[in-house]
Amino acid sequence: MNILLITNDWKPKTGGISTYLRSLVENLDHKFFIYGPSWIEGNDAYPAADTFIINPRKVFEDIQKIVNDNQIDIILHGSSNPNFLFVNKLNTLDVPNSPKNVKIPQYMICHGAEFNVLNYIPIVRNLLSRNLDNLNTIFTVSEFSRKKLVDITDTEIINIGAGIEIPNYENSYENNVPLTIGVVSRLVSRKKISWLIDVAHDLKEEGLPIELKILGFGKQENYLKKLSSVSAANVTFIKEETEKDVDEFL
Repeated sequence: MNILLITNDWKPKTGGISTYLRSLVENLDHKFFIYGPSWIEGNDAYPAADTFIINPRKVFEDIQKIVNDNQIDIILHGSSNPNFLFVNKLNTLDVPNSPKNVKIPQYMICHGAEFNVLNYIPIVRNLLSRNLDNLNTIFTVSEFSRKKLVDITDTEIINIGAGIEIPNYENSYENNVPLTIGVVSRLVSRKKISWLIDVAHDLKEEGLPIELKILGFGKQENYLKKLSSVSAANVTFIKEETEKDVDEFL
């Protein structure tokens, strides 16, 4: 199956949605074509002229060329924002060797905050709802996202989660060796990194050998560093500025 992934989050960009999407592509046994901003890299990547894809007309023109050159079976939107702007327009794509009424099925992965903010803007909410209603299925990575989307769209919503099933997890580490928890995030209040530091502290206090590595930057950096300085757990902050920083995180 040939799948066209449309996203503003792809390599060399790391962390968050881009890391999730790359892992998804690497682990699904299908042929993927990637359409994104001018800076994306990799095999079967189709860079747009712009550094951020948001213009529905330009996106439509680029996607039509990709569809003409490749037998695309499915379009997968890597996130809801700004991809919700493209859905209705892409339903008018001319599919080679097919009747005019044939549409390429469109699916979307929703990650949470990016659509929840739009939901509180009345005009944008209506536009969001109309486009989401024309998707075949929406996949979420959390139950939180699924519950929010139920009130926005009539499209089928499936929570695929962001981890693995417990029976497939093997506890292969030794209990006397510190367990390292890594998190990639912007250091802002809504990300609740302070909660994570508190949990790491509590687990360490309970006798679990645990350490925490945080890769990111943001307004709360100084506050979080002060909080971590009194944590029982070893907390390390790493800025995502160079490949060396990422290697240190891993």
